Amino acid sequence: MQLGPYQLLNRIGSGGMGEVWKGEDTRLLRTVAVKLLRPELAGDEEWKARFLREARTAARLSHPNIATIYAVDEADGRMYIAMEYVEGESLKQLIASNALGIHDVVRVGKLCADALTEAHGHGVIHRDVKPDNIVVTKRGVKMLDFGIAKLIDAPAEDAGKLTSDGTVIGTPEYMSPEQAMGRTVDHRSDIFSLGVVLFEALSGRHPFAGSSVTETLVNIVTREAPDLATLLPGVSPALVEIVQKATRKNPDERYEIAKQMASALNKVSPATSSAMFPAVTRMETPTVPLAAPQAPAKPARAKSSSARWKAIRANIRVLVADDDPEVRKQLGAALAQHRLEYDEAENGSEAIQRLKRRQYALAFIDLMMPRIDGWAVIDFIRNHAEHHGTKTYVVAAGEQRFSAVDQDVISGVVSKPFDPVKLDSLLESFVRSR
Repeated sequence: MQLGPYQLLNRIGSGGMGEVWKGEDTRLLRTVAVKLLRPELAGDEEWKARFLREARTAARLSHPNIATIYAVDEADGRMYIAMEYVEGESLKQLIASNALGIHDVVRVGKLCADALTEAHGHGVIHRDVKPDNIVVTKRGVKMLDFGIAKLIDAPAEDAGKLTSDGTVIGTPEYMSPEQAMGRTVDHRSDIFSLGVVLFEALSGRHPFAGSSVTETLVNIVTREAPDLATLLPGVSPALVEIVQKATRKNPDERYEIAKQMASALNKVSPATSSAMFPAVTRMETPTVPLAAPQAPAKPARAKSSSARWKAIRANIRVLVADDDPEVRKQLGAALAQHRLEYDEAENGSEAIQRLKRRQYALAFIDLMMPRIDGWAVIDFIRNHAEHHGTKTYVVAAGEQRFSAVDQDVISGVVSKPFDPVKLDSLLESFVRSR
């Protein structure tokens, strides 16, 4: 079916406002997702206004973890939005198949919090954060469907035309208490919903599920979530605290902003094991061993040895990519002690730009960075032959697991907080291996 410049190939979903098709942009020859307003609503000016607001709301957002809007138009009496086609699995599917480890859930949650930080910064509340609207791709996470988002700064008269005062909008199971009661909501409602999503993704069960929608809403408003530490013995207490804080009944007791939640997730140390989630291959130790302290060189050879190390170090350039300035400072200090020159990157996008300009012998990459995360940087290194000689270490809090494919690129993990002795030994061993 042809709709304007888009060839609709097959329907991939439907909802209260319309249906979503996979399509092809016949002008730009790219795959797109096309969201159509339901035919029975096409003549309803109120619904058309809401549909247009969806496009304008989402179009204000530009972030790697938010699906991009390409166009909004009308053809053959049907209003539609053309947007980025996101290929991957929904978080709902991954939860149902027990396909995620705890470290994966932490990563997904952090990237979602990053997306909400972007949205809230532009005055946009999502209001329908749920596993169905979170897609996990090979490169990261995308949040979809800002269709019922409310602009914080929208004029009251416009908001009134679209949503009557007290009307409840959203998916009941993931509403905040204030949303469930039809009260005014702000960005902290999204934080509650993300906390519910994290609870479900970690435990495999919804914290407030009842036998009916009404009972679920009552539970959201009146009951506390079950103790996550009891459901997942051995889970990081810091992670339990994050979920508990996000799902407080009183908005004032939650994180003030999504960025705080993202920062907390970035620092948490995921549990090392879980009976509920299958673990992928774990990288036990760095490829470069942490060498034992070397005996002092013999005096007669000291001069030539010193000259040799100086020449080696002159040809080594290191990339430090982490959004935490304290981490960059600590790594920089360790590199300076070994007289190694280095470049810093505050996010994944900046790291990739630096990789485009020069080759690095050694790289330290934080997995959870804004704009573009560390996995995308690692993919860039993997896909460009000139960087295959880069010794790449992941900087992470706690233990990390990697697939066999990742181990072809990642040499090891440098854990936060840093152990100065191990870090010094790693750097010395690396230099000597040159």
